[in-house]
Amino acid sequence: MTKAEKLRERILGRPTPADFRNDELKLFLLQTGMVEVRVGKTSGSRIKFADPENPSRQIRLHKAHGASPVNRTALRDVVAQLRKMGLVEKDNG
Repeated sequence: MTKAEKLRERILGRPTPADFRNDELKLFLLQTGMVEVRVGKTSGSRIKFADPENPSRQIRLHKAHGASPVNRTALRDVVAQLRKMGLVEKDNG
């Protein structure tokens, strides 16, 4: 199993991991085909990922510092948005 597959299994698994780091979330979003969009010089306190095929499909997150863990609720919301966009498989559970 590749690192990408392990990361995907971990974020989509149940229960939602409490120790999923911001750098892992960014990597996962890039693996789904999203691209990071930077607005302005510093992009403020938010980070935006967009689907290059349809830029109106976006995910906006708090810009984290370092490898701090992602809030579980925020992580569930990101996964739900990716499922709605069709970038990850639907939940069968």
